[in-house]
Amino acid sequence: MYEWHGKKYWGAAYGLAGIMHVLDMELKPDEVEDVKGTLRYMIKNHFPGGNYSSSEGSESDRLVHWCHGAPGITLTLVKAARVFGDEEFLQVAVDAGEVVWKRGLLKRVGICHGISMFFWHCTN
Repeated sequence: MYEWHGKKYWGAAYGLAGIMHVLDMELKPDEVEDVKGTLRYMIKNHFPGGNYSSSEGSESDRLVHWCHGAPGITLTLVKAARVFGDEEFLQVAVDAGEVVWKRGLLKRVGICHGISMFFWHCTN
């Protein structure tokens, strides 16, 4: 897990979701189970409202950025559903997408914190 300033980040830009998003690579059977287990760990530890933490142990449920929270996790879970053919990941991706839909995207145009990277990933 990526760690910086004493925090283990979960987001798509520089965290666990981004690492898990690289699911196209060739994985050995035991590595597949490790990746699935990591994704299930993240799913199990989402906030009650459906959003995801910015970093391990954070109790702040305010960030809905591509790099922190549900937007980046949604994209990673959609990819996991496609790569593994697993409905479990697709359903939680839909749930995370609902968080983005209800709470909205961060209204910035930046590559990391704004909507630019989210839309780039949705089209690629």
